[in-house]
Amino acid sequence: MHEAAEVRRLAEDAAAYHRDWRRRMRHGQAKVQASYNGLVAEARIVRHYEVAWVPGLLQTPAYARHVFAESASLHGDEAQDVDATVTARLARQQHLYDPGKRFEFLIREPVLRWRTCPNDVLLAQLDRLNTAADLPNVRLGVIPLDTAIGLTP
Repeated sequence: MHEAAEVRRLAEDAAAYHRDWRRRMRHGQAKVQASYNGLVAEARIVRHYEVAWVPGLLQTPAYARHVFAESASLHGDEAQDVDATVTARLARQQHLYDPGKRFEFLIREPVLRWRTCPNDVLLAQLDRLNTAADLPNVRLGVIPLDTAIGLTP
């Protein structure tokens, strides 16, 4: 009985989170990205684990455009503000060059292999990852496909 109550509570929390996300998205993805910019500006350490996309702090403009265009299409976003959203996301990348901040990125290998965008966009994105990995305050790790992980992320 206790487990059922916990599952109901978790479902209610997830529904509330989803409603809040949809409410925020109605005003456009650019505003959501701008709110993330504030979080990174205040942070000293940023850690990001990703299983689907290259982390936003490391995305090229063309790659980010594909991410947001897909999101807008998938979720039927009323505010189709892809260009403004890309601009807001890219503004966050200035923090990568702040020596007072540390960034740690851990991504799954499929993120590097999936053809979620044209090959030229993906190649430029992979080049950007190589460049970012050379920054002194950035750590980038890739979990290979054949790694036993224990729990599914």
